[in-house]
Amino acid sequence: VTIGPVVLSDGAGRPRAIHADWAIIGVGGVTDEGTVWTSSLPEAGMMRSMMDCASHTLLLADSSKFGKREFAEVGDLAANTTLVTERQPSRALLDRAAEVGATVVVAGEAASN
Repeated sequence: VTIGPVVLSDGAGRPRAIHADWAIIGVGGVTDEGTVWTSSLPEAGMMRSMMDCASHTLLLADSSKFGKREFAEVGDLAANTTLVTERQPSRALLDRAAEVGATVVVAGEAASN
C-alpha cells in the first residue's frame, strides 16, 4: 500500500521500469467524459504513472465523485480500467466507459461494460 505522492520517473520524466498487476486508486472526481481527477498535483502524477505501469487499474469512487473536477487531472478511463462505486453513474459516464472498453461495477450488482 502506498499513501501519498511518490515519484515514479527517472528524473527525465520517463517512467521507471516497474510493473504492477493492479493499480488500485481512490479518486476525487470522475466526469461524464470519463476523465479522472484528484486534489493534489503530485498525487495525480503518481496515479498516472501507476496506471501506465499496471496491467489493470481499479478506480474507487463513491457517487459523490461523479461529475466532479478537482485540481489535477489524472487521466481517462481506458480498456484496462474498472470503476467501482456504490451507485449507478450517469448514462453519459456509462456510455463513455462502454465506448473505451472500461468496466463499471456497482457494489451489490453484476458487472457491466
